[in-house]
Amino acid sequence: KENEVKAKEIQDKLDALHPKKEAAEEIEKQEREVHATKHREAEAAWEVKQKVKLSESHLLKPHWSCVRWAQTKDCKGDGVLEGKNRTCSELIVSSASGFCVCRKPTPAHLAKIRSGDAVRVDAADADLAKEGEVRAEEEAGDDELPEDDNINPIKHPEAFNRQQEERLVGVEAEDTNIYRDCVHDAFTCNELCEFGGDEALLKAHKEKYAGDTHDGRLHENVDAKTIRNEINVLENDKRSADAAVTAAKKSLEVLQQSDITAAFRSMNGYCYERQLHNYKYKFCPFQKAEQDHISLGTWTGFGEQTYSSWGAKHDFSVMKFEGGATCWGGPARSLTVRVICGPENEILSIEEPSMCTYVVKFQSPAICE
Repeated sequence: KENEVKAKEIQDKLDALHPKKEAAEEIEKQEREVHATKHREAEAAWEVKQKVKLSESHLLKPHWSCVRWAQTKDCKGDGVLEGKNRTCSELIVSSASGFCVCRKPTPAHLAKIRSGDAVRVDAADADLAKEGEVRAEEEAGDDELPEDDNINPIKHPEAFNRQQEERLVGVEAEDTNIYRDCVHDAFTCNELCEFGGDEALLKAHKEKYAGDTHDGRLHENVDAKTIRNEINVLENDKRSADAAVTAAKKSLEVLQQSDITAAFRSMNGYCYERQLHNYKYKFCPFQKAEQDHISLGTWTGFGEQTYSSWGAKHDFSVMKFEGGATCWGGPARSLTVRVICGPENEILSIEEPSMCTYVVKFQSPAICE
């Protein structure tokens, strides 16, 4: 009942915040349009003034490419996957948690990008274009591309850039993840991957080339951001309260069954834990099991009694917890407690016989005849 009341209070707060969120985001939308206009103007001015080859910051870029964004739950970048993938160009707002999957270039690939052969020329630059016209007049020959690899980047910038891309085709690369918990500055995975997750370098690059403006998508209204973060926290709290209600109802159903002994009933509301290999394992009979903050499952019941002549429905020597956090590339975590007779309630050992499947040996006077 306590958690049901808590969940109702949280829902009331959420219902009150959503209209405020919509109003703040409408203002945010207008502000983004203003930023977008300023950004276009700043970029246009920059393109005219700058000669774009490989700038110092360009040389420092890790040049990772983006694969996708994978969204996670509970505000944790390395948390349980939600199954919501986003494209590399989509804006990731501050309330979202997850990770960008980025593809690292090989050393050879990166060397080619950063070498003098990979110089990129901005043909739109007025000064450089003029310089190119002078050189083109001085050089003999027509506009045909040379048969060898010596394409003039001034005369044929598009062909030159295309040639550099072709040289990198087929070079093997590896993927890496850049994790982000919620409550962060908005970004796109394209940007984050290009700078290898180095937000300081990305920010410096933006400030150098676009002043204090950006394209608008990254702008967050202070009120809208605050409300989104508050909603995110409340939604996490409500999920926890709802889960507690579900677990409590399930525990109540079990405890009301006639064959549950008083000794096992007395365990309700208590948890038992043990430290092993830098992890703290904990299980709470009739409720849940955890490895630090990672769920190993919720209570699903005792084992089933296979000897009908014994009369009892349950095998009290086995407690089961299932449906925990999903392992990366594996199953949902689960924990089985093997109960043996002992003088006190205590975890004796913890094993992982198969991937993300845990077995606890637990002694208790509750099972002693």
